[in-house]
Amino acid sequence: MEIEKAKLEALGWQSTDLSHIPMSWNPQNNFEPACEMIKTALLILEQNYAAEKATYVHCSVGEDRTSLLAALWKIWKRANSKLQTSDAPWIYETYKNEMCRYGYGMGLVRTNKPLDIVQKIEASLTPLYVAVASEIINIKKRNGDLGELSCSSLKPVQVNYKCEPNMTFQTNQTKGELYE
Repeated sequence: MEIEKAKLEALGWQSTDLSHIPMSWNPQNNFEPACEMIKTALLILEQNYAAEKATYVHCSVGEDRTSLLAALWKIWKRANSKLQTSDAPWIYETYKNEMCRYGYGMGLVRTNKPLDIVQKIEASLTPLYVAVASEIINIKKRNGDLGELSCSSLKPVQVNYKCEPNMTFQTNQTKGELYE
């Protein structure tokens, strides 16, 4: 954190504009604290977006938690109240194109991420992503506010999502029913 902070300050960022949100990459069976950290980060992103302020997001390596947050932010900004009943394909496509593409799990591995770490990520962060993404979409369907994200009632969603190094990615997303 200190190295990134120093680099940002050297680029002219004010230390008062920097937020550090420590988030475990392995929340195991207690998803509420990790969800609260995601909610805090999303609210900061929303505040900075409204103020037209740049935002820098990074975790230890910049692959798993960073990709998770970027995918959830994209869902929040792109989803609208006209979503259909089945949102799972869109949640998966965002997972694949925003998370796997940038190194989540085994996707586009730039580092030699140990298999046991990948398995823990798939068992903990991926169900958390799906649960938060589903809740964000439900909030959007009601034309609600991001602050309504309720982490205490959130239950992890077990899915068989896996990033593979040989995945193909969508390069241009076209506007459709899920986009504003």
